[in-house]
Amino acid sequence: MSQSTPLQDLVTVASVNFSPVFGDAKATLDKMMSNIIEAAAQGADLVVFPELALLGCGSCDACATLEAACEQHQQLAETVPGPSSKALADVAREHDLYIVYGLHEQDGADPTKLYNAAAVVGPEGVMGSYRKVHLGEPPWVTEGLTFTPGTSLPLFPTRFGPIGVQICYDFWFNPELTRLLALKGARMIVCPVGSFAAPGRDDSMRNSALSRAQENLVHVVVSNSAGGPGTREAGYSGSALTEGLRPDHYVGHSMIAGPAFPRFGRLIAEAGSLEEIVVATVNLEQQDRFRKVFDYRRWRQGRLASASRLIADEFVALAEQSES
Repeated sequence: MSQSTPLQDLVTVASVNFSPVFGDAKATLDKMMSNIIEAAAQGADLVVFPELALLGCGSCDACATLEAACEQHQQLAETVPGPSSKALADVAREHDLYIVYGLHEQDGADPTKLYNAAAVVGPEGVMGSYRKVHLGEPPWVTEGLTFTPGTSLPLFPTRFGPIGVQICYDFWFNPELTRLLALKGARMIVCPVGSFAAPGRDDSMRNSALSRAQENLVHVVVSNSAGGPGTREAGYSGSALTEGLRPDHYVGHSMIAGPAFPRFGRLIAEAGSLEEIVVATVNLEQQDRFRKVFDYRRWRQGRLASASRLIADEFVALAEQSES
């Protein structure tokens, strides 16, 4: 994309409240394509699917037993570029839009190494993937046993500017990653998540999405799974939520949020608990209005560069403590 080409400010975003065909990538891919065609008919420039959408999110008893990626996960995972990303890139090219979706990514150099990843495709083809950095562990989830943590925070160039990607824990509980992507120039943060049904979960999602939008003056797009294969025997009773794997049942409530000067953050669109597509047109120029009064990116690279150095030094010191 040419540096001289003006960025597109009005962007129509489609966030999909989605339930995959669990464990069946082909059937799920067909379902994703139907959603993309519908979103395209509503003018979407960007379509976002949830965390691990291609096979389904959830903990794995076999991985828990092995304390590593089980044989089924290794067999079903795929590389990026790979079958699904190439197929979706063709659809993206046909409809002139971008797609972000979660999948089990296999390392191209080491097939035994898997990542909880989100692939990004567009009219240009397969653009790459983001690999989840913060992986949970038992007793709630097994992703820390199945997957290897990601080690980079890439930006993906689009006709409406750079976008960053975060996955679930990265976004909800680790705000420093969103801040780094924003400081690097992201105009939008795209978040495939697998947020499970629990008391007040939709409220906490809403509050966190608004916080990330306000803290960084960027638009955020959250796509979550809806429903699921059911709850585990433990359910929600007593102390079960701290003693066993969490229920594989997801709350939905995909959402779009962002600044609208002089409002720092507002909820633009939100799905319910069932499968649906929420579509909204956002104006990214509203972010730029804040630069006249609160240009924190320029400040942190200029007169407040000392703050960037302080934060970086503190994180280095923490990392060195943990290694010693």
